[in-house]
Amino acid sequence: RTDRLISWGNSNPSEHLKLFSDSSQAAREEGRSKETNNQSRKTIYIALAQAIFLHDESIEIRAMCEQDPSQFVPVVERRLAGLRKKYRSKLAVLTGTGAGRTYEELLETDLARNLIGAVRERFPWFDNLHGWWKSNLAYNLVYSNANPSQD
Repeated sequence: RTDRLISWGNSNPSEHLKLFSDSSQAAREEGRSKETNNQSRKTIYIALAQAIFLHDESIEIRAMCEQDPSQFVPVVERRLAGLRKKYRSKLAVLTGTGAGRTYEELLETDLARNLIGAVRERFPWFDNLHGWWKSNLAYNLVYSNANPSQD
């Protein structure tokens, strides 16, 4: 189910930006307009729930989702909260070893690459979530655009 959640986010970049509060800074850096949410979050959560549960292995779950996908919104919200918590804890471990370096800078060192490999092994969605959340302070508490060589 988490794989379907990630796949939906990757296939619907505009929706996931709206859902996770698009960063003005990220939009500027990527040369695009900031995505604003002109619909309720619940509408996006319902679309996400349908992407996840209409393809479930369980016939009962699929039928429940077909009948009323909104009943799965709390399930999706809890899963995203859990992913956010895991993402933050893994990122804290990685950046704690890097003395102020960004995740991308850590990829340049052998030791960090080994640690990142271990994180990916235990949490295979890390790279996708990092792509979504790396510049969003609501998700990434260690995000910084400062140059570590500056005083």
